[in-house]
Order: sequence, then C-alpha cells, then structure tokens
Amino acid sequence: MAIKSLADQDHVGGVLTIEADASDGVGVTCVKFFKGSTLIDTDQDTPFTTSFDFNADPPDQHYQIKVTTSDHEGNEKNAMLIINKPKHDFRPPGCTLADNGAFFKVCAPYTQKISSPNSASS
Repeated sequence: MAIKSLADQDHVGGVLTIEADASDGVGVTCVKFFKGSTLIDTDQDTPFTTSFDFNADPPDQHYQIKVTTSDHEGNEKNAMLIINKPKHDFRPPGCTLADNGAFFKVCAPYTQKISSPNSASS
C-alpha cells in the first residue's frame, strides 16, 4: 500500500490527483482517500485515484493525506504522508484559476470606444 502520486513533504496547490498503489493476496475491494480525518472519496476500481482541489485551503498549512485499503476479508492497510501548501499566493494580480489548477491572465493593453452605426450623427 502506497501513495504513488505524492511524496511526503511535497509542496502543493491547485487540483491534485491522488493515486494509491493497492494490492493484496485476497483482492482489494475499495480505497478510501482522506484529508486529515475527512473522507474525500472512495474508489472501487483500479487505478485507485481521486482528485482534490486545494485552492480553497489556507496557505502556509500542512495537510495529512491518508489512504486506506480494504479487502474481501475486511483487512485494512494504511498509507499516509504530509503535504504542504506554500504561504505564497502564486496568482499574479488579475489572474484567474482554471479547473486544472493553472492560472491564466487576460490582458487588455488598451481600450477603444467603438460607435454603433445607429448612433452616427446626421
């Protein structure tokens, strides 16, 4: 049992995909993903993955990610690690966060008023 997509003490932000490497001799029935003590998701199909959006979480914090597997006999195995959300806000002024965690900025270097044909003077 291991968390494949993250390493202990990784610095994270945005939307993360969390992947668990889970197997045993009896057969894994489900994998549960936790942030701290809060259940994020349950996955019953390989590959065992989930996505979590860390954008709303406060910066300069540490979060525990825990993954629990269960098998047909009721046995459970756990893996956990700590991830860090940096204190810096990486969004420059005027930027917006996309669904994939990337930031984009729309620039309008100048504006020009355009008259409509109906407003022309006679």
